[in-house]
Amino acid sequence: MSFSRYALLAALARIVLIAGPAAQQSPRPEFEVVSIKASPRIGSGAVAFFRDSTPGTVTLTGITPKNLIARAYSLKPYQISGPAWLDDELYDIVAKAAGPVADSEQRSMLQSMLASRFQLAAHTETKVLPAYELVAGKNGPKIHAVTPDDTGNRVYPGRPGILAKQVSMPRLAELLSAKIDRPVLDKTGLSGVFDIDLKFTPDTAAPDADTGPSVFTAVQDQLGLKLNARKSPVEILVIDHVAKPSGN
Repeated sequence: MSFSRYALLAALARIVLIAGPAAQQSPRPEFEVVSIKASPRIGSGAVAFFRDSTPGTVTLTGITPKNLIARAYSLKPYQISGPAWLDDELYDIVAKAAGPVADSEQRSMLQSMLASRFQLAAHTETKVLPAYELVAGKNGPKIHAVTPDDTGNRVYPGRPGILAKQVSMPRLAELLSAKIDRPVLDKTGLSGVFDIDLKFTPDTAAPDADTGPSVFTAVQDQLGLKLNARKSPVEILVIDHVAKPSGN
Protein backbone atom coordinates (compact mmCIF):
# COMPACT_ATOMS: atom_id res chain seq x y z
CA MET A 1 0.00 0.00 0.00
CA SER A 2 1.48 3.37 -1.02
CA PHE A 3 2.06 6.18 1.45
CA SER A 4 -0.73 8.32 -0.03
CA ARG A 5 -3.29 5.50 0.04
CA TYR A 6 -2.34 4.60 3.61
CA ALA A 7 -2.63 8.25 4.64
CA LEU A 8 -6.03 8.52 2.91
CA LEU A 9 -7.46 5.54 4.76
CA ALA A 10 -6.08 6.82 8.05
CA ALA A 11 -7.48 10.28 7.41
CA LEU A 12 -10.93 8.94 6.56
CA ALA A 13 -10.91 7.00 9.81
CA ARG A 14 -10.06 10.20 11.70
CA ILE A 15 -12.18 12.76 9.90
CA VAL A 16 -15.18 12.58 12.26
CA LEU A 17 -12.79 13.18 15.16
CA ILE A 18 -11.09 16.24 13.75
CA ALA A 19 -14.03 18.52 12.98
CA GLY A 20 -14.28 19.91 16.51
CA PRO A 21 -16.72 19.62 19.41
CA ALA A 22 -19.82 20.48 17.39
CA ALA A 23 -19.40 17.41 15.18
CA GLN A 24 -18.88 14.91 17.98
CA GLN A 25 -21.30 12.01 17.89
CA SER A 26 -19.95 10.42 21.05
CA PRO A 27 -17.60 11.88 23.65
CA ARG A 28 -13.93 11.03 23.47
CA PRO A 29 -12.08 9.98 26.62
CA GLU A 30 -10.49 12.84 28.51
CA PHE A 31 -7.65 13.33 30.95
CA GLU A 32 -8.75 14.02 34.50
CA VAL A 33 -6.17 16.76 35.05
CA VAL A 34 -4.29 18.82 32.44
CA SER A 35 -1.60 21.45 33.05
CA ILE A 36 -0.47 23.58 30.08
CA LYS A 37 2.18 26.22 30.59
CA ALA A 38 4.32 28.29 28.25
CA SER A 39 7.72 26.61 28.13
CA PRO A 40 10.79 28.55 29.26
CA ARG A 41 12.92 26.57 26.83
CA ILE A 42 14.66 28.40 24.01
CA GLY A 43 14.95 26.48 20.79
CA SER A 44 13.26 25.33 17.62
CA GLY A 45 10.52 23.28 19.21
CA ALA A 46 12.40 20.04 19.87
CA VAL A 47 10.18 17.59 21.65
CA ALA A 48 11.04 15.53 24.72
CA PHE A 49 8.20 13.05 25.05
CA PHE A 50 8.13 10.45 27.77
CA ARG A 51 5.91 8.82 30.35
CA ASP A 52 6.79 9.28 33.96
CA SER A 53 6.53 6.65 36.70
CA THR A 54 2.72 6.76 36.52
CA PRO A 55 1.61 4.99 33.32
CA GLY A 56 -1.51 7.18 33.07
CA THR A 57 0.49 10.43 32.96
CA VAL A 58 1.74 12.07 29.77
CA THR A 59 4.53 14.62 30.08
CA LEU A 60 5.51 16.74 27.05
CA THR A 61 8.30 19.26 27.48
CA GLY A 62 8.99 22.12 25.06
CA ILE A 63 6.50 20.87 22.48
CA THR A 64 5.10 22.99 19.68
CA PRO A 65 1.33 22.91 19.03
CA LYS A 66 2.03 21.48 15.58
CA ASN A 67 3.96 18.54 17.04
CA LEU A 68 1.22 18.07 19.64
CA ILE A 69 -1.40 17.86 16.89
CA ALA A 70 0.83 15.51 14.91
CA ARG A 71 1.13 13.17 17.89
CA ALA A 72 -2.58 13.26 18.69
CA TYR A 73 -3.59 12.35 15.12
CA SER A 74 -0.65 10.14 14.12
CA LEU A 75 0.53 12.61 11.50
CA LYS A 76 3.85 14.06 10.38
CA PRO A 77 4.36 17.82 10.88
CA TYR A 78 4.45 18.35 7.10
CA GLN A 79 0.87 17.00 6.98
CA ILE A 80 -0.45 19.90 9.06
CA SER A 81 -1.32 23.27 7.50
CA GLY A 82 -2.05 26.08 9.94
CA PRO A 83 -0.93 29.44 11.33
CA ALA A 84 2.77 30.13 11.77
CA TRP A 85 2.60 30.26 15.57
CA LEU A 86 1.95 26.51 15.66
CA ASP A 87 5.69 26.13 14.90
CA ASP A 88 6.87 28.93 17.16
CA GLU A 89 5.13 28.52 20.52
CA LEU A 90 6.55 26.06 23.08
CA TYR A 91 4.56 24.46 25.89
CA ASP A 92 5.14 22.15 28.84
CA ILE A 93 2.18 19.81 29.25
CA VAL A 94 1.35 17.33 32.00
CA ALA A 95 -1.86 15.35 31.48
CA LYS A 96 -3.09 12.73 33.94
CA ALA A 97 -5.66 10.01 33.30
CA ALA A 98 -7.54 8.08 35.95
CA GLY A 99 -5.23 5.12 35.38
CA PRO A 100 -3.06 3.39 32.77
CA VAL A 101 -4.33 3.77 29.20
CA ALA A 102 -3.38 2.26 25.85
CA ASP A 103 -1.54 4.42 23.34
CA SER A 104 -4.63 4.70 21.10
CA GLU A 105 -6.76 5.92 24.01
CA GLN A 106 -4.02 8.33 25.04
CA ARG A 107 -4.13 9.84 21.55
CA SER A 108 -7.91 10.22 21.80
CA MET A 109 -7.41 12.03 25.10
CA LEU A 110 -4.90 14.35 23.44
CA GLN A 111 -7.50 15.05 20.74
CA SER A 112 -10.03 15.96 23.43
CA MET A 113 -7.49 18.26 25.05
CA LEU A 114 -6.79 19.97 21.72
CA ALA A 115 -10.52 20.52 21.14
CA SER A 116 -11.19 21.92 24.61
CA ARG A 117 -8.01 23.84 25.43
CA PHE A 118 -6.82 24.87 21.94
CA GLN A 119 -10.31 25.02 20.34
CA LEU A 120 -8.98 22.95 17.46
CA ALA A 121 -11.20 22.41 14.41
CA ALA A 122 -9.84 21.11 11.10
CA HIS A 123 -10.54 19.15 7.95
CA THR A 124 -8.52 17.00 5.55
CA GLU A 125 -7.48 17.79 2.00
CA THR A 126 -5.23 16.15 -0.57
CA LYS A 127 -2.24 18.21 -1.72
CA VAL A 128 0.69 17.43 -3.97
CA LEU A 129 3.88 17.69 -1.94
CA PRO A 130 7.57 16.94 -2.50
CA ALA A 131 8.27 13.29 -1.78
CA TYR A 132 10.79 10.53 -2.47
CA GLU A 133 10.48 7.15 -4.14
CA LEU A 134 12.52 4.31 -2.65
CA VAL A 135 13.77 2.27 -5.60
CA ALA A 136 16.41 -0.36 -6.33
CA GLY A 137 19.85 1.08 -7.09
CA LYS A 138 21.70 0.79 -10.37
CA ASN A 139 23.59 -2.34 -9.29
CA GLY A 140 20.67 -3.91 -7.43
CA PRO A 141 19.84 -4.22 -3.71
CA LYS A 142 22.53 -5.23 -1.24
CA ILE A 143 20.01 -6.58 1.26
CA HIS A 144 18.29 -9.94 1.27
CA ALA A 145 15.00 -11.11 2.70
CA VAL A 146 15.20 -12.98 6.01
CA THR A 147 13.05 -15.76 7.43
CA PRO A 148 10.51 -14.35 9.90
CA ASP A 149 10.56 -15.69 13.44
CA ASP A 150 8.05 -15.53 16.29
CA THR A 151 9.38 -12.17 17.48
CA GLY A 152 8.05 -10.27 14.47
CA ASN A 153 9.15 -6.90 13.16
CA ARG A 154 10.79 -4.49 15.58
CA VAL A 155 12.57 -1.16 15.46
CA TYR A 156 15.29 -0.06 17.86
CA PRO A 157 15.09 3.69 18.59
CA GLY A 158 17.71 5.93 20.14
CA ARG A 159 20.20 6.10 17.28
CA PRO A 160 20.63 8.54 14.38
CA GLY A 161 20.28 5.85 11.70
CA ILE A 162 17.78 3.00 11.41
CA LEU A 163 18.20 -0.36 13.14
CA ALA A 164 15.27 -2.68 12.52
CA LYS A 165 14.55 -6.40 12.27
CA GLN A 166 12.14 -8.15 9.94
CA VAL A 167 10.67 -5.02 8.38
CA SER A 168 9.03 -4.86 4.97
CA MET A 169 10.00 -2.32 2.35
CA PRO A 170 6.81 -0.26 2.94
CA ARG A 171 7.73 -0.15 6.63
CA LEU A 172 11.29 0.92 5.79
CA ALA A 173 9.80 3.70 3.65
CA GLU A 174 7.81 4.88 6.69
CA LEU A 175 10.93 4.85 8.86
CA LEU A 176 12.86 6.84 6.26
CA SER A 177 10.00 9.32 6.01
CA ALA A 178 10.29 9.98 9.75
CA LYS A 179 14.01 10.70 9.35
CA ILE A 180 13.67 12.87 6.24
CA ASP A 181 10.38 14.52 7.27
CA ARG A 182 9.00 14.01 3.78
CA PRO A 183 6.83 11.20 2.35
CA VAL A 184 8.77 8.18 1.10
CA LEU A 185 6.97 5.72 -1.19
CA ASP A 186 8.13 2.13 -1.62
CA LYS A 187 8.79 1.44 -5.28
CA THR A 188 11.47 -1.22 -4.79
CA GLY A 189 9.30 -4.16 -5.83
CA LEU A 190 10.94 -6.18 -3.05
CA SER A 191 8.72 -8.54 -1.07
CA GLY A 192 9.37 -10.24 2.25
CA VAL A 193 11.03 -8.79 5.35
CA PHE A 194 14.58 -7.55 5.92
CA ASP A 195 17.04 -6.79 8.72
CA ILE A 196 18.18 -3.17 8.35
CA ASP A 197 21.26 -1.57 9.91
CA LEU A 198 21.48 1.82 8.25
CA LYS A 199 24.05 4.29 9.58
CA PHE A 200 23.92 7.97 8.64
CA THR A 201 24.18 11.44 10.15
CA PRO A 202 20.81 13.23 10.38
CA ASP A 203 20.39 16.77 9.06
CA THR A 204 19.56 17.90 12.60
CA ALA A 205 22.89 16.75 14.04
CA ALA A 206 24.94 19.31 15.97
CA PRO A 207 27.71 21.02 13.98
CA ASP A 208 30.39 19.35 16.13
CA ALA A 209 28.85 15.86 15.83
CA ASP A 210 30.81 13.04 14.26
CA THR A 211 30.46 13.34 10.51
CA GLY A 212 29.00 10.49 8.53
CA PRO A 213 27.17 9.88 5.27
CA SER A 214 23.85 11.56 4.52
CA VAL A 215 20.75 9.39 4.53
CA PHE A 216 20.76 9.48 0.70
CA THR A 217 24.35 8.25 0.44
CA ALA A 218 23.78 5.64 3.16
CA VAL A 219 20.68 4.21 1.49
CA GLN A 220 22.59 3.81 -1.76
CA ASP A 221 25.93 2.57 -0.41
CA GLN A 222 24.69 0.37 2.46
CA LEU A 223 21.39 -0.96 1.11
CA GLY A 224 21.83 -0.77 -2.65
CA LEU A 225 18.65 1.31 -2.88
CA LYS A 226 18.04 4.90 -3.94
CA LEU A 227 15.80 7.82 -2.98
CA ASN A 228 14.47 9.62 -6.05
CA ALA A 229 12.83 13.02 -5.60
CA ARG A 230 9.28 13.37 -6.92
CA LYS A 231 5.93 14.89 -6.02
CA SER A 232 3.02 12.88 -4.65
CA PRO A 233 -0.54 13.47 -3.40
CA VAL A 234 -0.58 13.48 0.42
CA GLU A 235 -3.45 13.86 2.88
CA ILE A 236 -3.12 17.17 4.77
CA LEU A 237 -4.84 18.30 7.95
CA VAL A 238 -5.94 21.89 7.33
CA ILE A 239 -6.53 23.88 10.52
CA ASP A 240 -9.83 25.81 10.33
CA HIS A 241 -9.57 27.26 13.83
CA VAL A 242 -7.05 27.04 16.65
CA ALA A 243 -6.33 29.31 19.62
CA LYS A 244 -3.56 29.60 22.13
CA PRO A 245 -4.44 27.36 25.06
CA SER A 246 -6.72 28.44 27.84
CA GLY A 247 -5.28 28.80 31.34
CA ASN A 248 -5.05 25.94 33.81
